[in-house]
Amino acid sequence: MSGNPRHKLPIHSNRAAIADEFDALFGNEFAGRGSTPQDIPIDLIDPSPLQARQVFDNLEELAQSMREHGFTSRIRVRPHPTLPQRYQLVYGERRLRAARIAGITMIPADVAEHTEAELREIGLTENIIREDLNPVDEAQAFEQALAARDDNGQPLYTVRRLAERIGKSAGYVDRRLALLRTPADVQQLVRERPDTVQIARELAKLDQPEERAPLIEGLLNRTLSSRDVESVVDEAQRLRADQAPAPDIADEEQTPVATRPARPPRSPGQMHATDPVKGTSAGRASTRARLQIEQRVNALIPSVREALPSLQRSDRDALIDLIVAQVIPALGDLVTELQQDGARNGNAEG
Repeated sequence: MSGNPRHKLPIHSNRAAIADEFDALFGNEFAGRGSTPQDIPIDLIDPSPLQARQVFDNLEELAQSMREHGFTSRIRVRPHPTLPQRYQLVYGERRLRAARIAGITMIPADVAEHTEAELREIGLTENIIREDLNPVDEAQAFEQALAARDDNGQPLYTVRRLAERIGKSAGYVDRRLALLRTPADVQQLVRERPDTVQIARELAKLDQPEERAPLIEGLLNRTLSSRDVESVVDEAQRLRADQAPAPDIADEEQTPVATRPARPPRSPGQMHATDPVKGTSAGRASTRARLQIEQRVNALIPSVREALPSLQRSDRDALIDLIVAQVIPALGDLVTELQQDGARNGNAEG
């Protein structure tokens, strides 16, 4: 069967209107290099040994489209360097794999000579320009491209050259690479909700996973907006600044080393609480207020404990009296108020 029937294969890409995608990407570099178009038996085409990408998504969907419409685009191959009558893939790995799944036997290809270094660069570029990449996967592709070397051991890409290749700014590449320095839970959030890529940098300012967890959950279930999260993070940073120990006047010549106290772990209820009025502005405001209160409460005990070593016996006893006589009863009254308010709201809603 010919791999190139008249039916148009739908390609979900901004580059679908470009007649030759490869020339659009690399035309200036290979403009003087001739290529020979021909149909090649698929069994004679070997994958590129320099293809770094190993996982290819949605191949079955593309294969089904090929079964219905045929193979309407072209791949690029080079003569195999060691096996006569065979070819090595240069560009079009995903389409070649889908064609094998679809049972297509003949592939329309452009045959041209390419060096090992060119194969490596073309493969990296093909990975980077995929439009189904989420921001974290895109960042990993950038990192891989920047780590690649040519046959002389020189970098294939600088940040600036990489940015020019993909039509972005160097700042865009740097911001994507910064995602790889965020905690794993933040990266997973961006994988699941790519539109949170901007707020991810704010989330990463929170050191403890238990601080980030309710915010990440709120973003995933859309009970919190990016602005809500930014507000909570700002509050947490303000509290952290307020808790920073002042320099000891007696030892002002020494440089104090600020050590951030560990926060007590949140309960599962705190970790996974969701707002009862999901998605509304009132619900988001309520969740934001709760999280800000949690930040203050969680910061209280560590800050008191940190100050204990500097207390004299009389001040320590006075603090105990204050906690026993005023703080604990006040907290008890607050819990009662919260319970009564919850009961009233429950009856009103019922």
